[in-house]
Amino acid sequence: MSRTVLPAVLSFTARSLVAASTLDGRPHRPPSASTRSRAAATRSPMASLPIHYDTASGQSLTFRVMHPVLIMESRAHNVIQLPAYRNPHGLGQVRASVHCAREYLNEMVSSNPRAVLRWNERIFRFRTKDPDGKQIAREHQIDVFNAVVADSRLDAKFLATRFPQMVELVRRTAT
Repeated sequence: MSRTVLPAVLSFTARSLVAASTLDGRPHRPPSASTRSRAAATRSPMASLPIHYDTASGQSLTFRVMHPVLIMESRAHNVIQLPAYRNPHGLGQVRASVHCAREYLNEMVSSNPRAVLRWNERIFRFRTKDPDGKQIAREHQIDVFNAVVADSRLDAKFLATRFPQMVELVRRTAT
């Protein structure tokens, strides 16, 4: 990711860094056992992203943040599974994460369209197969499928065949 980071993603993820990293170089808290098992299931070179940040004093920092699509999934899981997150603030975080994931994938289309297709498939599976992905749409009218990108720079076969299939299956799972 370049030094010109999408501001929405940076501001959204920067608020969530306390458990993942600190800017002053102190070590982060080790993840819990449940977090480690979820992380093992999502291992990928793109599971976290390096963020390059230049401070006002000219110091250059690099820290890692979770991929925006994984943040979106995590926020949805939190709202459905943890009562403390089932409030306007938690729901707002899920809504914002859908927009951030979509904008990040839009930005990625020109440099890595194949990766965007893989993330699109992951979002689709989360929306149609994961109980929390279905429930967040049904109970809170937050459709994570809105993060899927159907940009003209993507594969023509995806746009002509796969994306319409996805839309139809999402429509069917909504009822």
